[in-house]
Amino acid sequence: MEYFKINGFDRTFRIRFRSYRIIYDIYDKNNRVIILRILRRSEKTYKFR
Repeated sequence: MEYFKINGFDRTFRIRFRSYRIIYDIYDKNNRVIILRILRRSEKTYKFR
């Protein structure tokens, strides 16, 4: 799967899985991935600030 860094955030990324977008944070120090949102792809998908 291909992932992309979200502009304006240090450790927030997104991946596409079928018609869904998974937005998550990576914490290397603790070896943790925190899933922030799982959304169907639409114009509102990335407006979570």
